[in-house]
Amino acid sequence: MASVREGEDARARKGAALEHAPDRVDALVMACARRFIEVQGKDLGNIATGAAGDAREVGRLVLRGYAQATSAIMRREALDLIDQLLALNAYGIAELVDSAER
Repeated sequence: MASVREGEDARARKGAALEHAPDRVDALVMACARRFIEVQGKDLGNIATGAAGDAREVGRLVLRGYAQATSAIMRREALDLIDQLLALNAYGIAELVDSAER
């Protein structure tokens, strides 16, 4: 049980580091989000899982990556990741996208 808790703590620290990074993080965020969706995909809409709790944070980071993207390819990748999160019914993503559109 301790190793699960340690893994969750490590994910939280990495997410916080990316969120508060003063530099561009678009490429790193996209790679991390892709991996997160690959590994946690089926659990992203289940609020009983830690993955669902992390989904909103990942979505927020992907939107930041979209805003920082300097190429159409990176912007397209960010939109594809958001689409995947929406398709998986990832917890909090629909609301996050709605608020970003305003």
